Amino acid sequence: MLRIFMMCSCIAALTVAQDSRIINGDVINIAYAPYTMQLRTQRDITVCGSTLIAKRYVVTAAHCMDKMKPEEFIVVGGASTVDEPGVRRKVVKGFIHPGYRMLNKDRDIAVLKLDKDMVGKNIRPIELCSGALKAGDIIQECLKMYKKVSVKISDSVVCAYDGGKRDSCRGDSGGPGVYGGELCAVVSWGMGCGRAEYPGLYTSIDVVRDFIEDCMRE
Repeated sequence: MLRIFMMCSCIAALTVAQDSRIINGDVINIAYAPYTMQLRTQRDITVCGSTLIAKRYVVTAAHCMDKMKPEEFIVVGGASTVDEPGVRRKVVKGFIHPGYRMLNKDRDIAVLKLDKDMVGKNIRPIELCSGALKAGDIIQECLKMYKKVSVKISDSVVCAYDGGKRDSCRGDSGGPGVYGGELCAVVSWGMGCGRAEYPGLYTSIDVVRDFIEDCMRE
């Protein structure tokens, strides 16, 4: 595990209610994070975030797919709020990492293929992280902070932590963790929201990159 400091771009577009928005985050227009997508049900309910990594592919958290088939989702881009229609694409295929474990969110990553190219105003893919995260470089701190939790923290996890001032929260799962202008992590889970003793936990792109790239060849 690493303690990292990253810009969390799972912005107000993923807000479902006041208590589920990014803790102490900034409300920004989607133009400033054009790779940020909404994962909605066919009934137009936003359930998770996702990130556009190519015109027909997004990544999200595997646990967002726990109760539904991939084809039951749509991906919406170019929308700053959940009330905007945005550009909508059907999901035609979904890939969940074979190492994903629901209990501890190990390899909590999924890749979704869209029926058409996701293109339009304020829509642009982001590059995958070009290397392992090193910012902070405090290897055991996350383990220590979660020592009271009975679930073993996976080695696919990195922490985003600033003392509990800012944090992802309910509804932000699957959204992007951006570092150096690249997608380096995906929002996974945590104990509560904005708690100084429990940093937000993210799936490291470096650990699951091979899986993502294999899925994009499908």
